Amino acid sequence: MAELDVPAPGCSTHGRGGGDAVSRRGTGAVDDLRHRHGRAGAPVRRGELSQGAAAAGERLRERVAVGRSRSLLELALGTTSTRSATPPPLASLAAVAPYSAVAAVAPLPLCRKLPRRRGPPPAPPRAPSLPDPLPRRREVAQPRAPSRGRSAASSPRPPSRPSTLGKEAGGGGDAEEGDEAARGCWMNRSCSRPRSEAANLAAGRHPTMSSPRMPRAAFPGELAHLLLTLLLVPLGLSLSGAAPACCGDLRRVMEVPGEPSSVVWAVQLSDLHISTFHPDRAADFRRHVGDALAMVKPALVLITGDLTDAKSEDLLSSRQEKFEWIEYGRVIDDVANKSGLNKEIFYDLRGNHDSYGVPEIGGTFDFYQKHSINAKLGRTGTVQSLTLQNSGNKYLFVGFDSAMGVGLRSPTNIFGQPTDKLLSHLDAALSQWDNQSTSAKVTKIAFGHFPISFSAVTSSGQSVRDILLKHSVSAYLCGHLHTNFGRNLKRHHTSDQHRLSSMQYYQLDINEGMSTAVGSGNCSARTESVTEFWEWEMGDWRSARSMRILAMDSGHVSYTDMDFRSGYKDVIIVPTFPLDSRFMQRSSYLHHLTCQAVSTESIETVRALVFSRYEIKSVTVKVYESYSGSLHLVLEQEMERTSGESARGTMFKVPWNWREFIDESPDRYWLQIEAMDMTGEIYHSEMRPFSVNGLSAKVSWTWKEFRVMGCQWNQLYYPIMWSALAFLFSLVLIPHTSLTFYENQFMSKLLCPKVTRRSSRDISPVCSEYFSVDFSKMVFLWSGMLLYLLFLVFFPWFSGNAVTESHGKMYLHYKGWTSSYLAHTSSVPYIGWPDVMVIVLPHLIFVVVPAFIVITAITAERAVYLRYCLSWTIKKDGSLRKQGRHMQRFWTFRCFRKFLIFLCMPIVWKHWKHCRSIVRAYEVNPLKDAPIYCFGVPVLLWLAIYKTS
Repeated sequence: MAELDVPAPGCSTHGRGGGDAVSRRGTGAVDDLRHRHGRAGAPVRRGELSQGAAAAGERLRERVAVGRSRSLLELALGTTSTRSATPPPLASLAAVAPYSAVAAVAPLPLCRKLPRRRGPPPAPPRAPSLPDPLPRRREVAQPRAPSRGRSAASSPRPPSRPSTLGKEAGGGGDAEEGDEAARGCWMNRSCSRPRSEAANLAAGRHPTMSSPRMPRAAFPGELAHLLLTLLLVPLGLSLSGAAPACCGDLRRVMEVPGEPSSVVWAVQLSDLHISTFHPDRAADFRRHVGDALAMVKPALVLITGDLTDAKSEDLLSSRQEKFEWIEYGRVIDDVANKSGLNKEIFYDLRGNHDSYGVPEIGGTFDFYQKHSINAKLGRTGTVQSLTLQNSGNKYLFVGFDSAMGVGLRSPTNIFGQPTDKLLSHLDAALSQWDNQSTSAKVTKIAFGHFPISFSAVTSSGQSVRDILLKHSVSAYLCGHLHTNFGRNLKRHHTSDQHRLSSMQYYQLDINEGMSTAVGSGNCSARTESVTEFWEWEMGDWRSARSMRILAMDSGHVSYTDMDFRSGYKDVIIVPTFPLDSRFMQRSSYLHHLTCQAVSTESIETVRALVFSRYEIKSVTVKVYESYSGSLHLVLEQEMERTSGESARGTMFKVPWNWREFIDESPDRYWLQIEAMDMTGEIYHSEMRPFSVNGLSAKVSWTWKEFRVMGCQWNQLYYPIMWSALAFLFSLVLIPHTSLTFYENQFMSKLLCPKVTRRSSRDISPVCSEYFSVDFSKMVFLWSGMLLYLLFLVFFPWFSGNAVTESHGKMYLHYKGWTSSYLAHTSSVPYIGWPDVMVIVLPHLIFVVVPAFIVITAITAERAVYLRYCLSWTIKKDGSLRKQGRHMQRFWTFRCFRKFLIFLCMPIVWKHWKHCRSIVRAYEVNPLKDAPIYCFGVPVLLWLAIYKTS
């Protein structure tokens, strides 16, 4: 048998196909020799074929080496040419480095002479299986070997030609050129054909290993490849910025050029509630916000949740409407075009309305992943961060999405549900500049949708508040609560060790425990500054048409809110220093000032940003001193413009002697900025108190504000619920404690005004008789009340479509929602805690507790009435006339029973409203899905009235 110098299988260990690819290239060398000598189809001499095969093998050996070095280079720099646009994670890079380094120096298998075989070539030896840390290429079709009995000459191989992506055919060269086309398309993002060799060289690109005409490698030696690998892999590990999938780009930095220097401002909008039934919200947003943004020119625009309404016209049912999301996308596009701002500076987050009825993130009903700004710009993940940089100062903005993963329908979807994974990524994002060797000051701003009072804790007990306190962020911007709860929806958080334990449940004032400056006179290195942050809820666009401008001036963070209900604003004034002592003053300010942590240059001038449609002629600062409720002007000075016409905004400042305004009262001095434009119109900023020495003015919440901002509802839910249940069980099991007020003589006279002292003493045994005998004889009533309480504790209250109709029925407990599907697919048995409190607590407090009290009072009134009747029937005189007269008077007195029966009506009406809301919200059938919940209380009330009649 004649022997030919054909490369043996396994000469190339790179790529798929192994020895087949080499064999095909050997066949290509034979064809080249035949065409070169003009003897196509003629037999080739052994020497010529040996030379051609050897040359092909040498070229292939060089391609393997160059391909390995290039793959390692791309891998180290994070630009691996795969079909996925996502760079390999850092863990994958570290895992593949040892294998890549070994592959770079492994000797290539030597080619030996093999006897020519008839039929298909033998399969190459299988390499030992190693974990493949790199993304695999798509498999290409391998050519079939000629059938036994047919020679290679009888079935000639068609000439190779470049194949486009997705059309890999026949030969190995075509398949590898298809892979090259795929890599080129991934790099260029738009191509249909692979680049030619000349085009690649002209563009400065090195051809890949699979190119059919490969120039000689720049580093032919394998030792050079090893050195290059050892140098570039650590470099890739250090430069790799691949963030976790849920964190977005943690190192995104945007330079804010131009004047005024050291000042950056952003705009916040929240709770747009774009609705099918209220088109005026979108129309007003187009009309006002675009022009306002064009005038303000912010560096960042934040939209903090509730982008769409997802509510029915009667506000009882909820579901995602695609039209609302399409309209939201159009509105944002119109506003961005009208303002002239780059859409890259817009960030939007999900709110609870945006997750109503969304079973899974990225699913069919998750329109946020299709129509939001973040989704259109490719910002994936629940944590997004951006660093603004100006004049050496850094301003870090970190936003996070803590909406439900399984979006329940309203009303049991009002709390943020952070996870431990989310908080770890939030922690990493906020600490990204902590270990940098830079002298630049970093101001940290966090933004989300849910206030701290409406954020649940994780399974490990962590909370968003803990992370924000750890990093002592300057402010946390949020929405969710609307202005109908009040305007003072702000709260100062501190980690002071001397705080009362009750503070974890509620806070009475906006800045409770912050009346004095902390550590103002102690600059010792051992003194630990108090970690703190301000929480600023901004209101809503839905009804208040609110927009906020957030300004950061040399580390001082302030804001100004605007109301567009009265129309467009021609002039907007944003004072940046001094700060409002009510809502912006930090307790550590004076400590930092005394210890020179804050530059005194930043407090030696009064500064304000002024935005106007027309040219500003003059800006004046006025300082008032408050005396016994009246204000007296103590300073009036014109401010100077410090930025040019081409600046991002107009900054005005004026020097002042700030030491003259040091005072023990935080609200003695009040600041106001006055501006006049070229039309002669004068505009004023809102008056605000200030304290140069870092004191905070006391501001109290109203009841509505305290209820939504001061109460930590995730901590209060169980104490309130179990207290209500304990009271209800006591009414049933220990009734004598609930009727001690009947022993009081005043109540006895109120109930029985004609009863003598002797008869009054006789009533006391009657009360105990009621508890021991009379009430226990009402078996149906007593048992019904007890069984109803046991039902509320141990059984589901009702079932309904808590997510979508196709998701199946779910069951509501006081612990949350559950279902058979959830029990088999999730490690968490209940979802929607503590959101279910909006159903549990109102039912217990406003329905069950009043109903049981009325039932107890009706039964007690019956016992008193029976005892009164008995006392007159045993009279010795037996005067029926007197007895009848007294009985008539007592019947008149039984108006108390009528009053109790009248109280049953509002209780039943309130219960009917609750039942109606859940029937509409979750498509509940009262008779089938909630019979005990809907009819239990009315039946008990009717039974009490009937048994005591």
